[in-house]
Amino acid sequence: MFNLNIYAYRLMDNHYHLLVSTPDANLSRAMRHINGVYTQII
Repeated sequence: MFNLNIYAYRLMDNHYHLLVSTPDANLSRAMRHINGVYTQII
């Protein structure tokens, strides 16, 4: 959907850590989507 390369992730109790890159200049849109989905799940 956002053409992200995910190298590492860590899910914590109330937050997460991501190591990502994207060849497209859409990191802010991707993070907005990920944060929205993450907050709905918790």
